[in-house]
Amino acid sequence: MIRNLLLPMSLAIFILLMKGLHEGERVWMSFSFIGYKVALKEEGLWSGIHICSKVLGGVSLVMLLSFTTTIRQLCTGLKWFRIPNTVIELLSFMYRYIFLFLDEVATIWIAQKSRLGHASWKKMIQSFGILGGMLIIRAFERSERTCEAMQVRGYKGDGILMLNLSPWRKREYFFTTGILLLVPLLVYAGTIPVW
Repeated sequence: MIRNLLLPMSLAIFILLMKGLHEGERVWMSFSFIGYKVALKEEGLWSGIHICSKVLGGVSLVMLLSFTTTIRQLCTGLKWFRIPNTVIELLSFMYRYIFLFLDEVATIWIAQKSRLGHASWKKMIQSFGILGGMLIIRAFERSERTCEAMQVRGYKGDGILMLNLSPWRKREYFFTTGILLLVPLLVYAGTIPVW
């Protein structure tokens, strides 16, 4: 799980540094780096910390959701929230085809490596371009075949098979009530800043 957070964490740290270097007036810390004077400003650092916490919190929640919820449960929940069927169907198709396209990328990548397509930097860049082009072509062909197959089977956009959500248990009611009571108290106490 930590490995999945490396890219968002590096982006959040970069944002923190840029905010700290460029926003605010009051200098928190200054030092010399390769002959240049670098000053981190307090207001920018606080702003960067807020953005970092939002980025890492959002990514953590998405990861938690993806690790604990199946795509069928997610689509059923979206349907319960009255999200249009078209959006739900797009989500389910995207989820299904992401893995198929990753398999295609792996197949093309292995074929390119076996033909020495990654022998030098120039060949590697050309191979990446070819891989991207082939993936777009295959995605377009697959989408046409899928559309034709669905039309032949009589699909008219009336939704896909969904699960029925089970009724809430006592602990889910207690948890939701606790959160709904705790968040306003934290906002009122000033622990959670609201702009």
